[in-house]
Amino acid sequence: GFTAVLAGDDHAVALRSDGSLYAWGYWGGANGTPMAGTFTAIAAGNGFSLAVRSDGSIAWWGEDPYGYDLASGPEGFDYTGVAGGYLHCLALERDGSIVGWGAGIDVSGHPSYGQAMPPSDASFTAVACGLYFSLGLTVTKTDPTEPKDPEQPKDPNEPVEPNQPDAPTAIA
Repeated sequence: GFTAVLAGDDHAVALRSDGSLYAWGYWGGANGTPMAGTFTAIAAGNGFSLAVRSDGSIAWWGEDPYGYDLASGPEGFDYTGVAGGYLHCLALERDGSIVGWGAGIDVSGHPSYGQAMPPSDASFTAVACGLYFSLGLTVTKTDPTEPKDPEQPKDPNEPVEPNQPDAPTAIA
């Protein structure tokens, strides 16, 4: 069986329950098994895909037609998640921080290369990329010594505490 499937611009990639990959669609003829190994997470972007290997490193394959060096993602073995957008990628580190690479869009609407820094005091649990934007799901850090008033009605705009029934665990 499969545990995850994601769609890119013109292709899809799926993660099997045994950790292997399967891909189909148009982008460089990588239908079938794009690479051997065991993987824990996948992402699909604009003509490319990413995966987190079981050792925590990142694999990338596909096309980079605009030359934004998408294949040169971060090195290391501490990654738990990935996301692919139009011209950029994100990787989620085990400590909850995010690494990004590829192109962005500046305020004038033109592509620019660089990295936007997420808030340093945030801890992320999931990442996602859109056409020209990125998302990160954060964990709300609460002070366990602060008393809570059970009589106070819940504010619908208040962040949800993790591990609660209504807490989101993924974004796509």
